[in-house]
Amino acid sequence: MVVDRKFSSRLGIVLITGALLSGLGCAPADDTIDVERLLEEMVDFENLAQRPEPFFKQATASSYSRESHKGGDAWFHNLDRGHYVRTEANDGRKEHVLADLKGPGAVTRFWSANPTKTNVTRFYFDGETAPRLELPLEELFKGKTLPFGPDFSYVSGTGGNLYYPIPYAHSLEITVEEEDEPLSLYYEIGYRTYQDGTSVETFDPKKADRWEEVQIQIAQALSHPVPVPSPEGSDGITQRLTIPPGETRGLPAVQGEKAVFEWSAQVLDTRDNQKWDDPNRAHNAYRSLILEINFDGEKASKRRSATSSVRPPV
Repeated sequence: MVVDRKFSSRLGIVLITGALLSGLGCAPADDTIDVERLLEEMVDFENLAQRPEPFFKQATASSYSRESHKGGDAWFHNLDRGHYVRTEANDGRKEHVLADLKGPGAVTRFWSANPTKTNVTRFYFDGETAPRLELPLEELFKGKTLPFGPDFSYVSGTGGNLYYPIPYAHSLEITVEEEDEPLSLYYEIGYRTYQDGTSVETFDPKKADRWEEVQIQIAQALSHPVPVPSPEGSDGITQRLTIPPGETRGLPAVQGEKAVFEWSAQVLDTRDNQKWDDPNRAHNAYRSLILEINFDGEKASKRRSATSSVRPPV
């Protein structure tokens, strides 16, 4: 596990902690991915310490600024709203495509900074011309829309959040309709793509009764979480790292059959002021760090620490 500081001035110290446990195995999985199985996975935290089976890659479709493709300083271009995959005309409607996903896969998260918009949002599964889900955008985040239920969506601050698995066997296109005025939407859609040949049962709201009991159990676990202490026999690592610009530092390698149960990092001496481009402001300090994690010699993660959801004050 390494942390690389490339861009801003020497800021100070990164504090990293971890808890480890040896002796984990990987349980065999059922053949088909469906809503019920994905719901159960939401509270299976030991599953996070194992290689996904069947294997998938996680990604995000969002309204990020396409200017960032130019690289260099343009990577930080922050006009992250109103950008879509394309715009289509369907039965006289103007629909912006938020995500055009190829499966097998599943949507795991839907976020928008515009949770009160009533523009109709449509979900087209597996190349179907009629949407299986068709509802105002705000209904995704109110917690009242079936089959999602009240414990899988909420509004926090000005952001609407939906955490409910929506699987698809072949493809999923998500659109939002532009109505009387131009729609400049902030959005992020998290999704996973499974390997070819993985059996995935496409989401069908008409079958919601089939997984209702499991959904109730998972909702209870999510809304009334029970703290779980680090497993008995865990080893802890705590280390302070000073990382000069452009250099890389890492934690000691973890050897053997082990799993990380807890990990955290903090950049010290950050500050907030009115200068948006101050390198010591938190959003600049974190986006100037690159985190890389390797498991058994395989690169699993290399990403900047900040997201495009940070916006300058207006």
